[in-house]
Amino acid sequence: MGDSGSIVPTQLPDKAQILSENGTVEYRADGKSIIYSNPRSGVRMVTEDGLDMQSRSIRMDLGEKVSRLEGPVTIYQGEMLILADSATYDWQKQSVQAQGVKAKMQGLIVRSDRADFTTLPDKRQRVSFLDTFVSTDDSESPDAWLGAKELSVVAGETITVGGLSFAAEDYQMRVPILGWFTFTHSLNPREGYLPIIGSKSIWGAYWLNQYGFLIGNRRVENGIPTADYLVTTRLDGRTRRGLGYGLDAEETAMAKLYPEMTGLSLYFADDIHPNINPTNIPREPIDRFRYRLALQTYHKLVDEGREGTLSLATNINVLSDRYMLRDFFEDLSRVDDKPDNTVRLEWVQPTGQLMFNTRFAPNDYYPTETRAELSAYRVRSVIGNTGIAYETNNAMGYLRQEVPAFQRAAYREALSRITDADVRNYYERLLNEQGFFRINSTHELSTSFKILNFLNVTPKLGGAYSGYFHVDRVGTDNRFLGYAGCDFDIKFHRTFESFSLPSLRMRTLTHLIHPYATFSSGTLSSSNPLVPQLDSWSSTLSGSTNNPIPLDLCSFTGIDSWDNWTIWRMGVHNRFTTLVDGESRALLDWNAFIDYNVSNPNTTNEFSNLYSLIRFTPTERLTLRLETQFPVIGSSDGFNQYNMDLSYMPYRWLETSIGLRYMSGHPILEDSKQTYIQANLRINDRYTVAGRWNWDIEQNRMPIQQYSIFRHSGPWHIGATLFFRDNGGKRETGFGISFTLSETGTALPINFL
Repeated sequence: MGDSGSIVPTQLPDKAQILSENGTVEYRADGKSIIYSNPRSGVRMVTEDGLDMQSRSIRMDLGEKVSRLEGPVTIYQGEMLILADSATYDWQKQSVQAQGVKAKMQGLIVRSDRADFTTLPDKRQRVSFLDTFVSTDDSESPDAWLGAKELSVVAGETITVGGLSFAAEDYQMRVPILGWFTFTHSLNPREGYLPIIGSKSIWGAYWLNQYGFLIGNRRVENGIPTADYLVTTRLDGRTRRGLGYGLDAEETAMAKLYPEMTGLSLYFADDIHPNINPTNIPREPIDRFRYRLALQTYHKLVDEGREGTLSLATNINVLSDRYMLRDFFEDLSRVDDKPDNTVRLEWVQPTGQLMFNTRFAPNDYYPTETRAELSAYRVRSVIGNTGIAYETNNAMGYLRQEVPAFQRAAYREALSRITDADVRNYYERLLNEQGFFRINSTHELSTSFKILNFLNVTPKLGGAYSGYFHVDRVGTDNRFLGYAGCDFDIKFHRTFESFSLPSLRMRTLTHLIHPYATFSSGTLSSSNPLVPQLDSWSSTLSGSTNNPIPLDLCSFTGIDSWDNWTIWRMGVHNRFTTLVDGESRALLDWNAFIDYNVSNPNTTNEFSNLYSLIRFTPTERLTLRLETQFPVIGSSDGFNQYNMDLSYMPYRWLETSIGLRYMSGHPILEDSKQTYIQANLRINDRYTVAGRWNWDIEQNRMPIQQYSIFRHSGPWHIGATLFFRDNGGKRETGFGISFTLSETGTALPINFL
């Protein structure tokens, strides 16, 4: 007996539906079974608990109240796909048992003798695989498997593993890992327990433990459990440093949009040897109780699209001492060992922004300031139909300079020996610790036109006011600034149609040449040299920077160091582009410029160094970046600086990087000549070796040596790294082992680092 395109709810109206397009229905004479068949498009059974099963035929046993699906059977549940040799559905218990299973879920490939689908009392679905192997290598014969006597997955929640073992390549024998234990872990790798084990010379052997909790509005996204907040507790043991404990709390939505906003982070350490010093620089004695309190957040309080956005950002970093980051958070220390402390409320529109910014100084080991300031900025935009653009920046607030006690003592000692008036003023400014009020208002008008239809000209005219009130030993200081400037530029281009490099798939070459010049001049009414310069331009004579000074009035943020200046900047920007497989590619970008100082308060030199910025990318496998500055005319800045990075992949199995950092003759910075080499060599599909070597040419030492070997076995990356550091005479060593999945990263609760 046949039935076409039918949905047959016979005997199970509330449990499942049978869908068979142009299939047949056979009723057995005993009245106890019905067989649905469709060898071409298959027969589907859709259950009320979300299972979608399909096979060539389904036999319903009305006596036992089960449905038997003949293989091959395909089962869908959410994002899980299962192929089975056969399956049985019990519509009273709402459970499925499948034999000869191959499954794909959460980036994992599962092979099992049997899989059981059950509905828990709270209506969640659980799948249990018996006598199981797990891999992430989606191939017929994966190189490596994790084995388990039983693996259970609660959809979107947890994974439970019992009798864990490891099998590699063609070996059938399992190697027990946790053969006598059963453990449960969330499908979210950051929820649950994660240990990190290793050894470092400044820590000794260590075991770092963390446990994550999902809190608030728990839900499933892309098959992974998540919630509004992730709270991670930490308990760490280090043989040379003692115990440490901490807590991290992050808002998951914020962390997804802004990865640098890590939320709340608390860490405390009872350091049994706080004076362990990895460097040769002497340390001050510090207390054994050490801590780090940090809060990095960003919230959009109001979002009106193009009408404006109101946001609140916090960046708070409270440290017990100046060595806390170096000793316990080395990665953070490399980025910034003098972290800022700010809270910012900001309203941003396409035409400008209004901001209230506060800065405070809980850490007393580096110079900073206390600040509470309200500012308003209008972007450069044309006024009506006048063709004149207007830009303005205004601020008012309370400021106080914060100088560490040990630096104040050094400055006072220096003052006792200094007679030069300008140098004495510099140190006396740094010793001014009294707060004061400041008002600043900067305005700039500009317009653009062409001369002879090829020369672009942008004249600028502006003015500014800065007022300082209640300044210690000064009182009030009012400053007025007049500004005039002009930009000149020309653009030429030429295309060479005959250019061709078939080996690099290049054809045609376009050269854009952009000569430009900028004139900038400012005249200041007067200034008191004892007013603290919290927002100042640090030149090669008064600070540590080696960057060119900005010449636009509203772009010049060093408002406390205004003075009289007249500067010409002249340069040429060259860009070469080509077509690679029909798409445009920037082949060479080169910007070179020099300043002519008619008068410059930051230097007595008539000319600056020649600045040269080059980026060369002939192929995707080769990139060269070269930033240089050096004297070329008369009395230039007088020092040389070269920064070079070259990345080259000569073969698919070899990646190399070479870098150079060179500084010589700088009036403030020490001479430095450092280079590094890094290489990754893929020996074959399974083994990769890597190394990094940093060489200090000036001091004739190797600060960093790092050697790694990685074993790629199907889905697994197993690596070992050995490193040596020479911290100016003090040597540091470490060894780590990593065990990760290529597709899911550290998705399993095993991590050795």
